[in-house]
Amino acid sequence: METPCTPARRQLYLACFIPSRLFPAHWAMWVPSADDEHIGTLVQVIGDPLNGFVHEFERGYKSREDSRPPLLQELGSATEDSVLPDGPHDPGQGCGRGQTKPRIAIDNCQSWLSRLIDAMVAQHMIDDGARGVLKTAPKN
Repeated sequence: METPCTPARRQLYLACFIPSRLFPAHWAMWVPSADDEHIGTLVQVIGDPLNGFVHEFERGYKSREDSRPPLLQELGSATEDSVLPDGPHDPGQGCGRGQTKPRIAIDNCQSWLSRLIDAMVAQHMIDDGARGVLKTAPKN
């Protein structure tokens, strides 16, 4: 039970998209909406090593309606103030599809999400058990 001293928590998930055994699995973080667990924000990097990668915050994402539904694995919970707010896209909060996005240097989506989880664990935003989820998640 939450008290005024205990901040509300939100569940975070690894969304693992497995195209085929020939290609690496795509990893993203799924943050379900506080109001509807089937709609939320997909936090990811998209691109390729040749052209570079960009951050993407896909708000209003409906995993059940995706033609390639992800395998969802629980990463753990984080406090409300450390996860993305619900609501329409605000350009100051990240980039959505169709907007100009700065390129970032990265190995791939799996290494990026691993670094994100490491940073969240270091800042005590999520439990260390999230690292174990990534170690056992499908890579291909």
